[in-house]
Amino acid sequence: METSSKESRIKYVDELANAADYPPGDAWISITDAARVTRTSEAMARRWVTSGRLPIKPGDYGIPPRTRLVRLSDVAKIRPIVDPTAAISDDTRKLDLPSIPRQQAQIMQDHQHLLVETGKALLAVEQLKEETRKQLEEQLDLLKKQCALINTLEERLNDLSKLVEETSNTVTTHGGTLEQLTTELTTLQGQLQQARAELAANITEASQAQQTRLQEATTRLDTRAEAQERTLTEISSTLATAQAAIEQTRQEQAALEKRQKAAQENQTQALRTEMAQQAHDLAKELQQLESDQAKDIASINSQIESINTGLDQANSAITAARQIATGSQTQARAQESRITELQQELEDERSARRILEQQLAALTQRVNALSSEPGKPTGRERRK
Repeated sequence: METSSKESRIKYVDELANAADYPPGDAWISITDAARVTRTSEAMARRWVTSGRLPIKPGDYGIPPRTRLVRLSDVAKIRPIVDPTAAISDDTRKLDLPSIPRQQAQIMQDHQHLLVETGKALLAVEQLKEETRKQLEEQLDLLKKQCALINTLEERLNDLSKLVEETSNTVTTHGGTLEQLTTELTTLQGQLQQARAELAANITEASQAQQTRLQEATTRLDTRAEAQERTLTEISSTLATAQAAIEQTRQEQAALEKRQKAAQENQTQALRTEMAQQAHDLAKELQQLESDQAKDIASINSQIESINTGLDQANSAITAARQIATGSQTQARAQESRITELQQELEDERSARRILEQQLAALTQRVNALSSEPGKPTGRERRK
């Protein structure tokens, strides 16, 4: 019940703290290393875990997988990091082999995502080029229309000049209408100048707008091109880093497999030696147990003989008391009281005898159980 309550208070965490939460740089360390870098006992560090103050990473890690990992940032929140170099776990015990395929899959997924984003960026550049080309064509059509309007105005100006000449000729013949024609000519000249000014303003405004649009389009194209170049450079760098990481991971995995094989062989040899030593200790323990059992049985037999002697003495006392009781009524009453007491003592002796017989039977069953289960821990091992 107590173990279940402790397990319910344990907290878990999957990711390291970011640079904003722990600027020195977070890392996974073992509980033993957490105790050593804070100059604390390992028992205290384990109590931090069971009480929920120190979250742990789900699962066991290392070779063999017996190490439970915690975050360095969480340890620093509980106790200051006194000696970061006091950690004893090597990279092999910290390595999370099951996460290597997941990391490779994540790298490939990021690669595919970058390829998709690159395709989208190239498509956006092509669309921008097409939109810019269409805008340039529209501006060119507008310039052509403006040029046609200028030609039309020049034709009208030529017509007005011809009209002025005809009017001058008419003035010579019709002197009375000279002033009226002069006024009309002045008016026409003013309208012509106003039309030229409006045309020049429209041409200037159209040219400025066209130049502004061209500059904006050029700027956007340059920006997109630079962004595309940076993206391609980042993709190339990421791919190179990912390939190097995959190659390094493969090499580390091969080296770890060799180390694991050697460690398993050493562990198997150690287990065989330990099993032989345990068998030898078990044989000694069985011999000691048989000796203790013989002593206990002798002691119980001695106690049973004492009880039997006491019972015989009680029976003799009862017989004598009954014979004496026939002599006197007063003595008879005393003897009856004595007989009652002796009978009570006899019952107590019988109860004690039954208890001793039960203890003897339990001890016999225990000896038989130990003899039939050689792999079960002996009494000496439990006391240890």
